[in-house]
Amino acid sequence: MRRLSGLAAVAATAGIAFGALHRDTPASAAASAPPGVLAPRPSIFPQRDRVAELPYVAVGGRRGREIALTFDDGPGPYTPAILRELHRLQAPATFFQVGATEHYFTDAEAAELRDPLFVIGDHTQRHRRLDRLSPAEQRAEIDEQAAVLRAAGVPQPTLFRPPYGAYDAATLALLGERHMTMVMWSVDSEDYLRPGVDRIVANVLGAAKPGAIVLLHDAGGDRGQTLEALPRIVVGLRERGYRLVSVPRLLKDAPPPLTQPVMGIGAG
Repeated sequence: MRRLSGLAAVAATAGIAFGALHRDTPASAAASAPPGVLAPRPSIFPQRDRVAELPYVAVGGRRGREIALTFDDGPGPYTPAILRELHRLQAPATFFQVGATEHYFTDAEAAELRDPLFVIGDHTQRHRRLDRLSPAEQRAEIDEQAAVLRAAGVPQPTLFRPPYGAYDAATLALLGERHMTMVMWSVDSEDYLRPGVDRIVANVLGAAKPGAIVLLHDAGGDRGQTLEALPRIVVGLRERGYRLVSVPRLLKDAPPPLTQPVMGIGAG
């Protein structure tokens, strides 16, 4: 900007998804919190009329000064280290996985993958640009990756991110049929350009606002700079009074405004 693996075996994905909101939620409310990425859309979005009016969500509301970190294109060689660092920092994150390379990364530790800090979403099977595909080809891209998750015992995922941020009317129709919410971003770290650690950190901290959804990558290339930047991003956001949460937690706590950022094509 894969057989069950690296956000290795998606076998652990079930543990991740079901616990996702509990780490973000006060203990008194944890028992009643919806199960993260597996929750039905009404649990993520309290107002269904708002969902109907939004083709995608790129930013949540400003309530609570919450921000969601998201990672695309994994799992990959850097994914286990990024998971460990997020766990060390106790920083929730949402991962949008590509299905085609999962079987290459089978050595990630299952304990990390079961961490309730993390939520998994669908990022297609082969990371193809959807607006250049037929509806049938788009359906295969979405459903084949979802099948990988379901094969590990995870119900149909409800969060989706299109590769490169590209979609068309067929994409929206397919997601609507599947009750999936398309999640974009409002802060682009540009880590896929490998601009240097300082620039990645500055890109995130300089653009951070309440309700922001931050785009990062845990695979798709050399992500050493992302890994090095991660603690500085987390600490910097917290020093500025932000609370890091998963995407489902953000959208539950601070429902998204009806006016969403206009998205370009190229990242994601």
